[in-house]
Amino acid sequence: MTKEIAEFAHDLHSGLSNYSVAEFDDLHTVGMAATLAIHIRGLGEIEYEVLRRVSDHFMSVPSYALEKVLSVLEDVGFV
Repeated sequence: MTKEIAEFAHDLHSGLSNYSVAEFDDLHTVGMAATLAIHIRGLGEIEYEVLRRVSDHFMSVPSYALEKVLSVLEDVGFV
């Protein structure tokens, strides 16, 4: 994945907010991953339960999507 795609996905996630657009499900997930990465960058290890509890409220990453989002971040070597 290129930096431009990640930036576009982040912008898409921010712009779509809570709207669901089936054609952009994967980009929405990548956007949530980019948003989460921005917020947790440099924080060190975070317990999963803590992250799950705050991800929706502070980062617009619903808890039901957190595993998939973390999988994306793991695939690119962020977590």
